[in-house]
Amino acid sequence: MTEAEKLSLAEIRSAELVPFAPPRVKHDVFTPEQIEAIFAACHRNKPSGLLVAQLFKSADEIVAATSGSMPEGLTIEHFLAPMFHGYLAKNCAVLDPLVTEAFYNPKLMGWARDYFDAEIVMPRQMHYNFGPPQPSADPGHFDSTSYRGMDSTNAPVWFLAAMTNSRLFRDYKISLAAVVTWFWRSSDKGGFTYWPDGAHNPPKRIPAPFWNTAVVAENENMYHRGETIGTPDQWGKIKGLTFDSVIEGDPAGPDQWRVRNGDEVIGRLRTEDIRWLFHWTAECYPTYEDFRIRADHVDDLSPQLAVDIFMHDLKAKGVAVSTPTDPFNDDAFKAALLGTYSIGSPRSYPPGELPATRMAA
Repeated sequence: MTEAEKLSLAEIRSAELVPFAPPRVKHDVFTPEQIEAIFAACHRNKPSGLLVAQLFKSADEIVAATSGSMPEGLTIEHFLAPMFHGYLAKNCAVLDPLVTEAFYNPKLMGWARDYFDAEIVMPRQMHYNFGPPQPSADPGHFDSTSYRGMDSTNAPVWFLAAMTNSRLFRDYKISLAAVVTWFWRSSDKGGFTYWPDGAHNPPKRIPAPFWNTAVVAENENMYHRGETIGTPDQWGKIKGLTFDSVIEGDPAGPDQWRVRNGDEVIGRLRTEDIRWLFHWTAECYPTYEDFRIRADHVDDLSPQLAVDIFMHDLKAKGVAVSTPTDPFNDDAFKAALLGTYSIGSPRSYPPGELPATRMAA
């Protein structure tokens, strides 16, 4: 396959990356009592590591899960920034009883049911990304897709991104409704940009400040990005980050947070100094039979089956690569997937909201 053919396919794939239905903006997502419980659970939760350190091992894996080509000399340190990641619910179970009402939430389940016109809705996960003012170098990404039998619990994010980019596994895809809720009112910098009509069409955005505001969408099939948070004079408050840095609730008070490397505290923040994103996700099924196929593992993917599907398609495209015995750690196989199933980047951004050249201030 020629480079021109690869570029043409990348353009086609990115144009196909559109959500099931137009995203829906919602306000007053959680009740005051639920909000208090969510923040209390975060504060007493175990320390949260950096988002980038939890999801990726290299810069090319990050690029695979976002968009565009790899700039020369780019390393994973390019993405080192004080954005942290934690969980309140996982695998359909709450991890802290404080968030039970917020997670098994009839309002959010109703929004998910309406969005996909689903008969069955199963709350699956609630995670949070949070950090102080900082630039955003994210050019636009889509969330890690879940397939019957394969998701982020048994496959790396870069591999799942290649599966999504290839469009070869759509029959196995699980429909996930996301309700992403933001809490940030300290600045009008820190909004949300999304491309509901594909990467080649103009984006839409939800501007900051916002508090208890959400979007309901299918984020696995839609480019989106968190915009730069705050202004340059507010950046760089946390110095000395490493890939082992963590943030945790500070015993000094319920609205106090501390960032540390090991036993060394390298920064302190207040809740109001942090842009919070809470990402609630539910699996949605149009009928009980669709749910049964998933629940009973009637037609699951496996890593080996995914590799077989990839190898068949690579051979048809004239891409010469050996069948890997360890596909998640085979550099030649990874290069073949990332090179063959690249995807076009978003073409336009809201005024003043271009991606930064670095995530670290």
